[in-house]
Amino acid sequence: MTGHVSRLVFTEERLTHAAVLALGQGIRAKFPGRVVVLDLRKTSETTTAALAGLILLRQRQVAGGGDLLLIGLSGKAQYLYEALRLAKILPRRPCISPRRVRQKQSGRDSRQLQKV
Repeated sequence: MTGHVSRLVFTEERLTHAAVLALGQGIRAKFPGRVVVLDLRKTSETTTAALAGLILLRQRQVAGGGDLLLIGLSGKAQYLYEALRLAKILPRRPCISPRRVRQKQSGRDSRQLQKV
């Protein structure tokens, strides 16, 4: 994988298969070979077809040298994700605040600061 990470926010409340197809076209066009973090915090509804589409989208990103990671699952979307046991084939990452990211990048992890 390359070191490039792009964050994409999905703003709809419902994630459908058609929406995933549109996302896929945009991701492949704008972010080929990149790690894309798909923020689904505003989404509470989804379908199994949409989740299947995300799995295929991730496979395409990985084949191109990138990846697709999810953050912010909630509601029915989170329920289906967990019920279908998708963690191994469609990874989810916890939300990390921008401040925490900057601390990690600068090597000033807050836990390290507390130990000093």
